[in-house]
Amino acid sequence: AMPLPGKINLNTADLNELMAIPAITQSMALQIVRNRPFTGPRDLYRLDALEPKQVERLIGILQTRAVFTVQ
Repeated sequence: AMPLPGKINLNTADLNELMAIPAITQSMALQIVRNRPFTGPRDLYRLDALEPKQVERLIGILQTRAVFTVQ
């Protein structure tokens, strides 16, 4: 499935793409990159760098595609 227009993929976006989102600082973007893969935007609730209110705002603009890991 292709990402929807205007939605940024948490698992593939680079730092510049993440920092282009309002309210995402460089330190938040770095935490997102370090904590990949995410199964969905709600996984951001587990990051210390983001407040729950910030995550709620981001859920509408972030998405993930299914990530499958081979054991």
